Amino acid sequence: MVQPEASAIKGKKAPLGEMLTTVGALFSAVLSSACCWLPLLLIGFGLSAGGVASAFEAYRPALLAVTGLFLAVGFYLAYLRNEKCEPDSACATPNRKLLLFNKISLWAATVVVAGFAFFPNYVGAFLSDGGDAAPPPATSEALRVVKVDIEGMTCEACSVNLTAALKRVEGTRQVAVSFEEKLATVHVVAGTEQATLIQAIEATGDKGKVRSSDPIVVAGQSQTLFVEIEGMTCEACAVGIAAELKKVLGASRVRVSSSA
Repeated sequence: MVQPEASAIKGKKAPLGEMLTTVGALFSAVLSSACCWLPLLLIGFGLSAGGVASAFEAYRPALLAVTGLFLAVGFYLAYLRNEKCEPDSACATPNRKLLLFNKISLWAATVVVAGFAFFPNYVGAFLSDGGDAAPPPATSEALRVVKVDIEGMTCEACSVNLTAALKRVEGTRQVAVSFEEKLATVHVVAGTEQATLIQAIEATGDKGKVRSSDPIVVAGQSQTLFVEIEGMTCEACAVGIAAELKKVLGASRVRVSSSA
């Protein structure tokens, strides 16, 4: 019985270099988008994702560069390398099925790599609700709408993480975070400290600055407004102004003083 030569058996194996570059490209691409998918994964398990996005975002450019390098080497090895072989050696008679399999695997890996590399760019199509704040919830509580400018968000996944963090703040009733506007709109119970909202934002690795804080009037709830008036000369003016204000839709009680 004739035994196959060791070199012939070796020729049946897939080129190690191509496999390593393909695996390396996949691994670095997955890490490059971890700034977006890892916070979502942690939130899904009910874990804190504070600081995760910003930590991985700092290394994203380097990881993308490594990914591109791995792919470039992989395509070079698969299509451009002209290996010098001795006649009847293993590389002189390569296994064509394995070579084809490697090329298909390389192209499939490229598609997956592109999916991960551009993940922060298209994830908003699945997660974003447009950032518009919904009408205030139906409640008899006195509410305020606080708008906070956000610094540090890198993709739509960050807005999901930030929304979850703000919803955990005591007194919060509704949260809408817009990645495009870099703005968080939060409905809170009147008296809720704005500092608690800022602390929740900073815990995610972002920064927040309150833009405005205004009271909300909902059904079944009244609000007292104080307006300074210039030009009144007597009580008759006050009576006339009060009469006009009572005609305003929603006005229930009006008191005008010319001496206050």
